[in-house]
Amino acid sequence: MHFPLPFVPDISYKGGNGFDANRDKVRKGLKHAANDLAAEPGTPVLALDDGVVLQDPYPFFSGTWAIEVRHPQFIARYCEIDRKTEVKSGDKVSGGQVIAYVGDQPGDDMLHLEFFRGTKTGGLSFNPGTHPPYDRRDDVFNGASILDQATRSGLTSKDDWIILTQPDGRKFLETMHLQRM
Repeated sequence: MHFPLPFVPDISYKGGNGFDANRDKVRKGLKHAANDLAAEPGTPVLALDDGVVLQDPYPFFSGTWAIEVRHPQFIARYCEIDRKTEVKSGDKVSGGQVIAYVGDQPGDDMLHLEFFRGTKTGGLSFNPGTHPPYDRRDDVFNGASILDQATRSGLTSKDDWIILTQPDGRKFLETMHLQRM
């Protein structure tokens, strides 16, 4: 398992930025359906594990985009990314591969990462207020334990990585030595 950024952010992906956090300021009764990973726009987003991209990038929130990847144990929706991605529907990805870049939106920039068990079918989101408390498919779950496991796999320091392109066009980070920033 690979951490989805080249570093572990200072701000925790748990608590107020984590799954199940209160979002009453957005809409009464709404709960957060993701783990938010603070990162500057343009930060590479890495595939958590091997997998297959389920659909092309699509608009998500406030000028950002999302892609969905089926990994062996779950589906991950990588959200609030830039429109320019390194993958498209049907592409096979390898764990640690650069698949996208953090998008630029008003306010705090981040990778908004949602996890689904893959036990249900259909779209991952519902219209606001129609499927409380998350407005997500019922197999959404807290991915904090997966992220915790991935932090022990080793990544780079916040500014100590470069992107290498393999002959097949896939991009990877050169160094992988995790440091908390």
